[in-house]
Amino acid sequence: QFIYIGRLVFYKNIDTIIRAISIVKQQYPDVKLIIVGGGPQKKELMKLSKELDLINNVEFMGFLSDDEKNFFLASSAALLFPSLCEGFGLVILESFMSKKPVLVADNRPLSDIIENNVDGYVIEATDQKKWAKRITDIIQNPDSIEKMGQKGKEKALNYYSLDNMIRNIESMYK
Repeated sequence: QFIYIGRLVFYKNIDTIIRAISIVKQQYPDVKLIIVGGGPQKKELMKLSKELDLINNVEFMGFLSDDEKNFFLASSAALLFPSLCEGFGLVILESFMSKKPVLVADNRPLSDIIENNVDGYVIEATDQKKWAKRITDIIQNPDSIEKMGQKGKEKALNYYSLDNMIRNIESMYK
């Protein structure tokens, strides 16, 4: 099971990961993508899922409470975050804190946060075959989830903790 958390808008590039799941399904028919969030593209994405025969593979959860979101994140293999343009992406830190690797599009700042093959994968934004390959890699190498997840948690604690942020801001002013 994989998860996407965020708004359902065109620049989030969710159609690419839905198409990637369609490719992965050929080898792993039970693969699942949980989509958390809402937005104007929901109907279009649901239609795409139906056209690709992914009714049993892609589940649209809508908005969830933090506890529900954290439950689904913790029970997923990885976070898929294919956004074409993004700010920092706080959901990446939430994934790291759940010890889950993150697959992101090769756009900054996302590609600056994720260290490819260490705490996740950086993937060409619209290449559904490359997304499918990385999803398959995670399915075939479950040990990588634990290793990458641990590296992600270490990064979140070491670089993005509140104490570190406060020290960094204070040092900028000094």
